[in-house]
Amino acid sequence: MIKGESERTTTHPLTPHMLRTCSSGMRTVIVFAALLVAACSPLSSGQRHPVPTATASPSPSARSNVAGPLSTSCPTTVPNGSTPPGEASSKLNHGNGRLWTILWPRGLVLVPPDDVGRDGSLGMKFPWWRGPGVHGRLHIRGQELAVGVPVRADTGDYGHTGFNASEIIFPVAGCYQITGGADGATRTFVTMVRPCSALWDLPVSQRKDYSICRP
Repeated sequence: MIKGESERTTTHPLTPHMLRTCSSGMRTVIVFAALLVAACSPLSSGQRHPVPTATASPSPSARSNVAGPLSTSCPTTVPNGSTPPGEASSKLNHGNGRLWTILWPRGLVLVPPDDVGRDGSLGMKFPWWRGPGVHGRLHIRGQELAVGVPVRADTGDYGHTGFNASEIIFPVAGCYQITGGADGATRTFVTMVRPCSALWDLPVSQRKDYSICRP
């Protein structure tokens, strides 16, 4: 458990093999949600890394792409579809040839009740891939863009190359800029984070993408 994090439901430690199995199949929103958050158990406790505050401005190529009442000034990042070597292609992939992750549809992360801490913090897992020639431990930093509160992150014990699971703890609901980095390679994105109660603020046509929020 990340220091300072309120208790969440936990089962068995999440191993690289388990998360790799999950990540290889999460190429639609439903699979992404079901496997990464519901079926996969939390990260095993590994070395914790300090999370410095992000200072960079949001990418000018990012834009808000959530319809309905959740459409705010949050400049959510549109995934570029770049796919890590050996993985299935998906429009939710986001990378630059050195570091990749997978983003949520329309830049909106919805967090189920089991991953909401007693202090109101919201936890979500993100997979990362280090590309060929990148050799270093994964670090994640980020902050809420309106109030500046930093995220906490657990990158587990996944070594210095290839695939790396992570859990990011968002202190409050809001608009976040997140940067992952390893061995000089970085990848930044902006996303909105809300509890699943926000599902009903989405247009009906978009709710089907968040089966993770349904009992």
